[in-house]
Amino acid sequence: AVAVKARSAAVCDAYANQGARSAAILPFTSALSGLCAAATAAIVEIPFLETLAASGTFVGLASQMVVVTIFPFFSSLFASAASVSKARCEVQAEAAAQAAS
Repeated sequence: AVAVKARSAAVCDAYANQGARSAAILPFTSALSGLCAAATAAIVEIPFLETLAASGTFVGLASQMVVVTIFPFFSSLFASAASVSKARCEVQAEAAAQAAS
């Protein structure tokens, strides 16, 4: 009986450690996603984009499109990483609860 409890405790500890590793990235990905969203709003407001659009060249248009889309792309990438980390934490927590019972 003691061996079974010790094994169960070891399994619970392993799941808890995995969950902690997954949870460690959540604040950073959420903060980076918010930063990218703020950068997107700031870039749209700067006059640099208006001068690119006013040039009327393909290079100006292409560079404007790249500048405007890069930050929303990274924002969605970081937000999806945060969602995956959260889902992994929930799975690890459920596994730890199942191993404890």
